[in-house]
Amino acid sequence: PGDDGTIHDCMISNNTIKNVGTINQYGAGNCCGVRATFATRNNTIRNNLIMDTYGPSIALIAGGSNEWSIGNKVLRNKCLRSNNTNQEDTGGIYSLDRGHNGDPTNPTIIDGNFVENIGAGLGTKHIYLDDNSSCFNITNNILCGIALFGLQLHGSDHVSISNNIWDISQAPNVTDHFLT
Repeated sequence: PGDDGTIHDCMISNNTIKNVGTINQYGAGNCCGVRATFATRNNTIRNNLIMDTYGPSIALIAGGSNEWSIGNKVLRNKCLRSNNTNQEDTGGIYSLDRGHNGDPTNPTIIDGNFVENIGAGLGTKHIYLDDNSSCFNITNNILCGIALFGLQLHGSDHVSISNNIWDISQAPNVTDHFLT
């Protein structure tokens, strides 16, 4: 961490990360391929193959009012088969910012990722900006295969979404979850 307690200007690239949390499953947010948490800024997660995780492939977590996630880059990752089908309220690429501390002058960029087969649990999404996650540019991603939703914004603002390809033809029937 930096002198101010932040995690900043780090690079996570060209890794193969697989089978995270498949034996000891400890909640969706905790069994991630890559998890940047608390106060993060200007980090880059790129060119990784992340597969078979119990939780999100990539998670940017700022859970408290004094925490933030600003100006991070999630670029050209391949995320396969994350989120066990029993998980709910999660995503292949997941962000949480309960303090609503995004910076419009330094948005987080999610660009050029391939996200496939996230899981069919109630509330799974290919990309999920949860709990006030704001100030994101989401571009040029390919999102396909099983997930309940392609994208969900939950209390978000200052989000730009363009040039993405979603193929959710394999998505489960939503009414199946609500009628049982």
